[in-house]
Amino acid sequence: MTLCACTTRQFPCWRLRFPSKANNLRAREQLITLFLSHEFPVGLAAPAFTAVGHYVIGCAVQQRGPGVPLAEHQAHLREYYRCLDPVAYPAINAAADDLTSVPLWEEFQFGLDLLLDGLEQARRRLSEAPDGSSGH
Repeated sequence: MTLCACTTRQFPCWRLRFPSKANNLRAREQLITLFLSHEFPVGLAAPAFTAVGHYVIGCAVQQRGPGVPLAEHQAHLREYYRCLDPVAYPAINAAADDLTSVPLWEEFQFGLDLLLDGLEQARRRLSEAPDGSSGH
């Protein structure tokens, strides 16, 4: 006997707004379970799942979307940044090389590492909380 026999047929609005497909639910279940197995409280595991998912999807869209410069266009982009008005855009001008020389996979890994390190810090902070709170 299942506790929830909900279907998207019963709730048609869910088709567009909720991750009701079996693969989506399995992926969600696996990642939340992974966080829980690493001593994340449920109140942190759920938003951690969402944050990681948004990061991964955002990177995929940004890297594969229309108008995204290809790797072979990096030199042109670097020159464009260097040609910007250094008074109006001093930081971009100074960072032109670094903004255009890091491979996409390294950018992704750097951001993911920062996100996961921050989540681990949050988990530790919650586990050390004197009141034993388990939320975020």
